[in-house]
Amino acid sequence: MIKAEKLWNCIQENDFSLYYLTNKCGVSSSTIRTLRADGYVRTVTIDRICTVLQKEPDDLFEIVEVPNDAISEIISSARKKRNCPF
Repeated sequence: MIKAEKLWNCIQENDFSLYYLTNKCGVSSSTIRTLRADGYVRTVTIDRICTVLQKEPDDLFEIVEVPNDAISEIISSARKKRNCPF
């Protein structure tokens, strides 16, 4: 799982707005909400944010280990949302 707490700290410290992120990075407001909830986003999104803010990924994001049973639950939930049969 990727945590974005450092991203929010960077935004606050540099007086950036979420509007800045959506316009300069080309990131939708729904993706911002997903990031706020430590949800899954595409690597291209992380790349865009890092490029605009001139930071490396590890400056803005932290990888957190998720227990195996939690991974199974996440996958199951995602499959249900997408009506995936397998």
